[in-house]
Amino acid sequence: AKTRDAAAYLLGKLLTRPDMEDGPLVSFLQWCRVRLEQEGMQNSLLATGIHQALAQIFRQGQRKSLLDKVPLVLDILHYESSQNKSSLQRHLVCKLSQRIGLTYLPPRVVTWRYNRGHRSLLENLKGKQQLSKEAGEVNKAEKEDNDEEDDSYVPLEIEYVIDSLLKGLCDRDSVVRWSAAKGIGRVTARLPKHLADEVVGAVIELFSTQNAISVNSWHGGCLALAELARRGLLLPHRLEAVVQLVVRALKFDVRRGSASVGANVRDAASFVCWAFARAYDPSDMLPHVPELAKGLLVQTVLDREINCRRAASAAFQENVGRQGNYPHGIDIVTRTDYFAVGNRSNSFLVVAPYIALFEAYQEGIIDYAVEFQLRHWDKNIRLLSASLLRSLG
Repeated sequence: AKTRDAAAYLLGKLLTRPDMEDGPLVSFLQWCRVRLEQEGMQNSLLATGIHQALAQIFRQGQRKSLLDKVPLVLDILHYESSQNKSSLQRHLVCKLSQRIGLTYLPPRVVTWRYNRGHRSLLENLKGKQQLSKEAGEVNKAEKEDNDEEDDSYVPLEIEYVIDSLLKGLCDRDSVVRWSAAKGIGRVTARLPKHLADEVVGAVIELFSTQNAISVNSWHGGCLALAELARRGLLLPHRLEAVVQLVVRALKFDVRRGSASVGANVRDAASFVCWAFARAYDPSDMLPHVPELAKGLLVQTVLDREINCRRAASAAFQENVGRQGNYPHGIDIVTRTDYFAVGNRSNSFLVVAPYIALFEAYQEGIIDYAVEFQLRHWDKNIRLLSASLLRSLG
């Protein structure tokens, strides 16, 4: 693998030189297509090396030089989409797809993306009302300036790239889903507003009824939403629908035999909440604070998995610090730190009863313990939940 990595890196550096871009690079791309068609299925090591070399070429090459070479590589991707590939090959194809999309679309900062405004700690020391008022005026002015639709040309091949990345969000391997989510964010950041909104809608469709228990699509969808949000590509008019999905994702747990799956979905949902804290102005998030705060705190203290409890705790802390409108946020953050929620018994029997003292969160903790944890497949969770409810009674 190390030899293959070095060879791919060398080819990426060599074939993107100005004196190699016309003859040798085109010959190499044609060779790649022929070899994959002839023995790609039989020789997985060769196929992996070719994908890795192509990914390096499109990573290191200049956009203007590669633009006329893209059709050759698209032929390879069309062929590969119908073949059974290993996890590494699917990961590399996903990387290559997004880099082809970025080659088609010129680098730019889109004017329609959400802009929170000040992100300085010194500015955060101002009164919350003053900051919200200033940010609201900035966003209002920007919305007025950006009312005109951006009609810049987008090649038809971008549709194939987006479709490939959306399929990657539902892949069976986490590394492919994560790469696809980052690709969705990078490509969407260069699209006109109306096309970007269609991409957001397609990501939301991953949470549809037919995918209601699909762990892969929910995990990939949450990762994509987080990437879109932190880049300012998830506009406020989409927040209501997205927040409802995130709250459901925070409780996602599907029984499979004698155990359950969904911990990665809950962890990714906390990542979305963390991205919300960094991306949006408090005035835009205010209507959604009760649902998000309750959902995060329930997972902080009552989730079975330690990584999910710590992820929810970190997201809640980020929201308290950056949004500033979470009820009793400072008091709770001091009791739900990284180490406090790391111990499951302490989280259930010490931290949870303390949070339940606050009226805003008491009902959420009791409801979740009764509805989900008392019938949990893990006996220890059932016992801890029963002890928690007894202490609250």
